[in-house]
Amino acid sequence: IITDECHHAAAGSYAKVYEQFPQSVFIGLTATPYRADGAGLGDTFDDWIRVAGIQDLTDQGFLVPARYWSPTLPQLGGIKTKGSDYDAAALGDAMSKKHLVGDVVRHYQAIAGGERGICFAVNKSHAQTLTDEFNLAGVPTAFLHDGTGKKERETMLAWHRLGKYMILVNVGILSEGYDDPGVSVCIQARPTL
Repeated sequence: IITDECHHAAAGSYAKVYEQFPQSVFIGLTATPYRADGAGLGDTFDDWIRVAGIQDLTDQGFLVPARYWSPTLPQLGGIKTKGSDYDAAALGDAMSKKHLVGDVVRHYQAIAGGERGICFAVNKSHAQTLTDEFNLAGVPTAFLHDGTGKKERETMLAWHRLGKYMILVNVGILSEGYDDPGVSVCIQARPTL
């Protein structure tokens, strides 16, 4: 049984599948061989083989060399944790401060204005704030989330590919398995532990 994104293999739904085929050989593939909740993968997989890292894949031409900028650093000292990461509601409030949201938009315009990008937001409220600020600055932007219907999502993605939307702000949607070679900007407006 071959499992892609096998860092999810510790979840009960995967265990149910594996239990149905106890004599099988299990092979797991992932670019992120760790879990945020700290659960291991040793109950499912016996060994780990590192095939290639980010630098290896960049050197081989499979990934574009990344350049990084860090605008104003948010003050996160008082943000409580929930589970293995920041509490999303408290983090969303902290990251929605006008100077931080404005800084994201200004840096995009100064460094990558006119390039298509994906922005990762903390929660829906934070995503809406970012979307509004980008649009007010004249950067056509849409907000994609778990409540976006299938047809609307397909339209947003198509319009993004065509450049009608320069930025797609999303909360937990455009992550694993999403690939758009025309995207040249990634805005990580969602700090994590």
